[in-house]
Amino acid sequence: MDDQILRNKLEVVEYLQRRGFKIAKSKLYADAKKGLLRVQADDSVYAGDAEAYARQMNLPRPDMDGPDPAQVEAAQLEKSELEKREFEPEQEQGKYIPKDQLALELASRAGVLDSGLRAKIKERDRDLVHTAGGKPERVPEFVAQMMEILDEQMNEFCRMDRFQVVFEDTEEVENAD
Repeated sequence: MDDQILRNKLEVVEYLQRRGFKIAKSKLYADAKKGLLRVQADDSVYAGDAEAYARQMNLPRPDMDGPDPAQVEAAQLEKSELEKREFEPEQEQGKYIPKDQLALELASRAGVLDSGLRAKIKERDRDLVHTAGGKPERVPEFVAQMMEILDEQMNEFCRMDRFQVVFEDTEEVENAD
């Protein structure tokens, strides 16, 4: 096949395309003019030289190298635009938290959990003391009440529909004193 003679550059383009290479006629003609494709004096080209040119230029072979990069990029762009159109309304409805705010949100929730547990224990301190009654045999009842408080607060912590945290600038509070 290497000794096959292609009569002109147009036949070279057709030959390479049949072999699966992606090549435009204008590119091949320009490259031949630059001397990147060995062309004989009568304007013919050996098939072996055409193959060497294709390898030297790293011409893509979509059937062997995978999909055409331009088509992949277009498909990715289209998918990205579709996702953006679907995501923006949900983002406006407050269904998503930007990544940079997620750590702050989680830290805030942990603070709410901690202060809620402490407040509930203080709120029910008399019940807890009464439950235990200072007697070791009543410790299981005491622990059960503590677990009940923990369960209530964990349920509050896990609820996403109702949550509010107020941040105060500590410098302003300190300077106000």
